[in-house]
Amino acid sequence: MVIYRWKSATKNKNKKESTTGLLNTFIVLLFIVGLVLIFNKPIRNMMIATKSNHYQLQNVSKEKIEKIKRLM
Repeated sequence: MVIYRWKSATKNKNKKESTTGLLNTFIVLLFIVGLVLIFNKPIRNMMIATKSNHYQLQNVSKEKIEKIKRLM
């Protein structure tokens, strides 16, 4: 009788631990999604600025730089 109670208590404890772990994972996932939704626009603006700066640097040749230096 004592062994039976011990086994059932262990099973319940394992179920609670797995449920708690699953709940914690869900809460962390919701937190991350919330942060992404809050900071979506600033992140997008930063990426666009970085890409446009990179694009501008690729399209400037040495001749264009020298021409601008001479004009100044």
